[in-house]
Amino acid sequence: MAIQEDATCGSPGLPRRFAPRNDEEIKSALETIPALVARRYAGRWVRGFVGGKLRRDPLAAMLLRLAEAEGFGHALDLGCGRGHWGLFLLAAGAAGRVTGIDRNAAHLAQASDAAAAPPALAFAGQRRDLAAEPALPEADTVLLLDVLYQLAPDAQARLLDAAMRAARRRIVIRTADPAQGLRSALTAAYERVALVVSPHSGDRVAPPDPAHLAARLRRAGFATAALPCWRGTPFANLVLDARRA
Repeated sequence: MAIQEDATCGSPGLPRRFAPRNDEEIKSALETIPALVARRYAGRWVRGFVGGKLRRDPLAAMLLRLAEAEGFGHALDLGCGRGHWGLFLLAAGAAGRVTGIDRNAAHLAQASDAAAAPPALAFAGQRRDLAAEPALPEADTVLLLDVLYQLAPDAQARLLDAAMRAARRRIVIRTADPAQGLRSALTAAYERVALVVSPHSGDRVAPPDPAHLAARLRRAGFATAALPCWRGTPFANLVLDARRA
């Protein structure tokens, strides 16, 4: 299902198209690509984590569907961690190149080493604390996947402002929806445990109001859709797909 880059596209690295024809092609991709990405990583535990995440997280299928009409082009993956989502998009042909930004040097090194394994994928990592340094380079698509709710509200606002300035075409946000009752409570409890056993992007769990995020995106000129992203899980994750109108 991987596609080739089209030199005639307006933005550098913009894939020609990612267009699975049906649910079976999505299913086929999810049966093969996670393993291909996971084997790029060194260490049994990390390979297991990456492979399991990409196989089981409903975000994987959603990202492939969001790339159907057009690929993500040059994607800026904020709080990328080990880079598994960026490498997944590259391996699927849903992005032309990915710049990952994270404050964890060890995770960035794992991402870069995995991307460099043959055949090499177009991933570049930058170490930075997004809460302290929110300025961003331009990209076709800005990915904020499980990042905003780990920041303080003022840092959330600054990073969203920077993302809106940086995104030439699109912003994709996954966050926790605090208005889904028991699902929301389970999500918050899980994230608080995760902060203790495996600290990653931030030091708190503070889900923003998705309606407030969507309103800010629309005021900035992005047509925004809210998409539940919890299929097959007990959680309350939500994706905002925001495209420049």
